[in-house]
Amino acid sequence: MIEDVADRLLSELSGLDPCTAVVEAGEQDVDGLTDYGPEGHQARADLAARALAELKVLGAALPAVTPLYAHLAERLHTRIALHDAGEDLRELHAAATGPLSLIRQTVAAAVPGHGVEGAAFEEGWARVGARVAAIPAALDGVQTTMMLTSRSFR
Repeated sequence: MIEDVADRLLSELSGLDPCTAVVEAGEQDVDGLTDYGPEGHQARADLAARALAELKVLGAALPAVTPLYAHLAERLHTRIALHDAGEDLRELHAAATGPLSLIRQTVAAAVPGHGVEGAAFEEGWARVGARVAAIPAALDGVQTTMMLTSRSFR
């Protein structure tokens, strides 16, 4: 039951945050990049809120809180609180988990490794091309978020 919610959350989150799915979870079957604009941040917060509501319904039927339930509930609460405080819009640092680094790492992860040949080689470079083509939209989202956030500091 809770495992199903966790699996569905991971699948949906991978669609909304493909850069993190590639870099953090090793997912490779992704062509696009994360929407770092305000709408993308809102979509990820909305997913967290829906998942938390579903989790609470399941939790009410549990005889005791499981470690998975506790962990998911804490992570979802934190994600929602960060969004509500506007902190997710400020994740624009240059560290390895910042948007620019995640975009670069996501593209690099698609490059076929040494010894890859045939269809896997072609698929790898096609994926690189799809991810490179998505860079302008991802950077537009970063810029939009930076502009929105900078206005809030004035």
